[in-house]
Amino acid sequence: MRGGQLRQRATLQRRAASVDAEGSPSEGWTNVGSIWADVQPVGGRELLMAGQLEVKLSHQVATRYRSDLAVTAGAASGHNMRLLWRGRVLDVQLVEDPEGRRRRLNLLCLEYQD
Repeated sequence: MRGGQLRQRATLQRRAASVDAEGSPSEGWTNVGSIWADVQPVGGRELLMAGQLEVKLSHQVATRYRSDLAVTAGAASGHNMRLLWRGRVLDVQLVEDPEGRRRRLNLLCLEYQD
């Protein structure tokens, strides 16, 4: 992957469980780090998991390989990772290493809207 293609900054976040001041469990997000990425809108619908699960994807994000993100590929489908990009929240639906060479990752995301 050529570095010139990764021109946009995004903040990678992971879901984190915590306990508030009163001792009640709560969930929030913690910053994992900032990444350089190529964020592209996805047109139409993508079929995942051999057509068994249909999800409307809004963005495909290409970035350099990160072991902490690749390891959570299975967990990401449970909406445990997200990106903050240009004031938008992109929930990571699927993480894939398209070449299997640990050089880049594709993140298929759904834009979260209130």
